[in-house]
Amino acid sequence: MSHWTNPALLAGRRVKPAFANLAKLFAGGADGLMVDFTDVTTLFQDANAALPVSANGQGIGLALDQHKWGGKTLAEYRAAQPELMLSGKFDADITGWSLANASNGALSWQAPGKLRTTANNGNTPGAVSPGFTCVVGRWYELSLDIVTAHSSYTGFAIGTTSGGGQTYSSGNLFNAPGFYRRFFKSTATTQYITLYGPGGGGNIAEFDNVSVKEIDGHHLTQVSTGRPAWASATGDVAFNGTSHHMISDFLSGSGSCFAAAYHGALGNLSADRCTIGAYNGSNAHMQIGLRMTTGKGYMRVTNAAAISGSTTITGLTDTLLADKGGTDHDLFVNGAIEGTAANSGSLPTATPFFVGALNSNGSAASRVAGNRA
Repeated sequence: MSHWTNPALLAGRRVKPAFANLAKLFAGGADGLMVDFTDVTTLFQDANAALPVSANGQGIGLALDQHKWGGKTLAEYRAAQPELMLSGKFDADITGWSLANASNGALSWQAPGKLRTTANNGNTPGAVSPGFTCVVGRWYELSLDIVTAHSSYTGFAIGTTSGGGQTYSSGNLFNAPGFYRRFFKSTATTQYITLYGPGGGGNIAEFDNVSVKEIDGHHLTQVSTGRPAWASATGDVAFNGTSHHMISDFLSGSGSCFAAAYHGALGNLSADRCTIGAYNGSNAHMQIGLRMTTGKGYMRVTNAAAISGSTTITGLTDTLLADKGGTDHDLFVNGAIEGTAANSGSLPTATPFFVGALNSNGSAASRVAGNRA
């Protein structure tokens, strides 16, 4: 395997050891994409992770890429990441935080360790954090505790300017105490958090444990009708074959690579179905999926003709793996090689991968139907 790696993803519930082995392939720092659709702790209903997936049929708007985690859980990986918000504990003071508009109220420290906003008029007072450093294009997680909320207005925002909400809007309100988190992809090298309390003379809100950590990866996102659904009975995610797919920002390199998928229950095969793939519109391919009439696996790499497998994919967590070397590429089904072809042409190095469909030069095609465990 070369210094970079194409997507390895979709580990099934009965093949967890194989998923752990895939994690080892990234241990040397290779780039790639690795998503486990059976791990509900990494699945959320929206791209900002406002709502975790918890019930059958809920759409998946964010699936976290785990290729950088070294086999850790999300909680373990988060705990090991350095803290970027160094003044968010409020153990002894609120040093570094400032009022967004001094005429709207006041900030104060409260025992045993909280930041309080107090309004003095009808406008909402905002507590602005010190700026923290990000890398443009990487993903981060903001988490915090709302200790005391007001039913009319309590919330927070993330912005590229002090007091701004360019990254995440203050229009998202959380009018009850509790733990809250949001994921965001940074668009600037410096970001700010603003904590909003209610307006109205004397109204307060209190916050604690404001934390920002990098949770980077090529996380999969989707909105509205394009979201696949959580299938609680089988503990995986179902794609409908007509509108569902998820979008990554992962771009393939130009050397050796592989793509792997573990399949759960299968659906309609009225056409060739792509489990993961990218095509640049100019005959540069990297894709694996299922053949229309036979239900067997296939792969297409570079501009070579597609390779068709000989094993019918039954949906009992069958494994497809496409491996591209320097001169040829191979299709493996359940660990056995089922086809080899010579490379011809190049990989789609500027077209990001879709999961559940082929990214055909920016449009979703050949959507897969069934469960992707």
